Amino acid sequence: MSINYTHCLRPRFTENILTFLLDSTSVNVVVPKIAEEADRLVKDIQGCECPNAKVLAVNMRSCRGSYKAFLLDLWQQYQQPAQESPDLFTILDELEQVEQQFIIVLNRLDAMCDKEVDGQFNQDF
Repeated sequence: MSINYTHCLRPRFTENILTFLLDSTSVNVVVPKIAEEADRLVKDIQGCECPNAKVLAVNMRSCRGSYKAFLLDLWQQYQQPAQESPDLFTILDELEQVEQQFIIVLNRLDAMCDKEVDGQFNQDF
């Protein structure tokens, strides 16, 4: 089954990024001025409906003030519904046990440079 990229703003670029992600390669995309373009890329990747892969995308700007909000967002996208989430290592361990590939996208990661960041987002993160 091939992946349809016709809905993408930049189909070839999205295809290249997704090819790396599906190959389990970490990708850093830097969008210097227009943050909405990063949001669009995430939506385009999510809209590709990859067979045997699920995209979990967390907007770090939204949860930079709460590490628990980050964990809950990630956990709810994986396993609905949830009132609480386990720690990050438990979530990652759960994802590894499933026969499906997961692509974790941390969008707006630049927000982690702000002053008002939860202290649990430390070097271990």
